[in-house]
Amino acid sequence: MAGTTQRAGSGTSKAVTRRAATKPPAPKAALAPVDEGLVADYDLEVVVQQRRDALGHDGDMLTFKQGGMVFEMPHPLFATDEWKDGLSDVVGDVEFGKYVLGDQYDEFRARGGQSAHIAILMDDIRRKARDLDGDGRPTPSSISSRAQRRQQRRH
Repeated sequence: MAGTTQRAGSGTSKAVTRRAATKPPAPKAALAPVDEGLVADYDLEVVVQQRRDALGHDGDMLTFKQGGMVFEMPHPLFATDEWKDGLSDVVGDVEFGKYVLGDQYDEFRARGGQSAHIAILMDDIRRKARDLDGDGRPTPSSISSRAQRRQQRRH
């Protein structure tokens, strides 16, 4: 629904028309199996595999070192929906650390690890994943403007 608002100004008022926000169209149900000849814009399995390849990651888990020991946790991009749903029940960094590491948490703490460090690691992983294109190269936003200018001069 459109509405009109008066703006306060220097003695004059302007009418500003605002448009009501429109909702995007609702997604349709699955259209048809691929074997019935439906052509899709993307093959999601291919896209996910390309991202795995670009990140050099082939599984749903990742490993990291802390205090001379290797720990394992779900990769934030490839974790299951069930695991991600469980995150909604987590309150605070310590509970987050326990949820992510499970039975490894006590050993992680004994080796000097802090729950907040796991959150930092996950943020770093997500940032790096966003900053790669499909071929694993840094995107322009993830490299310095000086490096961007050098790249442009070479081409």
